[in-house]
Amino acid sequence: MTLIFKKHFELSKSDLREIISIKKIYWNYNTKEQKKWLADNLYKNDLHVLMKKSSLLVGYMNLVNIDVLINQRPISFIGVGNVCALNQGQGYGTKLISEVQQYLIINDFPGLLFCQQRLISFYQKNNWKLINRDFILQNLGENVHVMTFNFEKEIFQFEYRDRRF
Repeated sequence: MTLIFKKHFELSKSDLREIISIKKIYWNYNTKEQKKWLADNLYKNDLHVLMKKSSLLVGYMNLVNIDVLINQRPISFIGVGNVCALNQGQGYGTKLISEVQQYLIINDFPGLLFCQQRLISFYQKNNWKLINRDFILQNLGENVHVMTFNFEKEIFQFEYRDRRF
């Protein structure tokens, strides 16, 4: 499998079609809505991570620069969003998240993601840490959980006011 990192402005129409196709497996939005979301929420230098097996896109996520308040101090993170795999149970998600974790470690970036309850165990198995909901200062939604990677400081307060990713 090959991992390809592309900046948002570097995506071809073909890349965009493939990304939207794999995202549709997890998020029930039509092509027009998916394109609008990408245009509205991603900046030109944000990264798309495409995992290909031969020429087939089998995994995808995006990486964005975000700022978070941790214990009332601003800290820069890489937001990990739209994590998806073509088929579950094939190891694509684990391989994708593992490779991106290496990218975060090598570049000394902490990672942050939002996920649903059902995905917490997957990310915990891959060394992500769950932030206690009691320490999150705003309501992110009933089923939205926050997890970090490559961030060792203890979190007593978490506040997110940046963009969607």
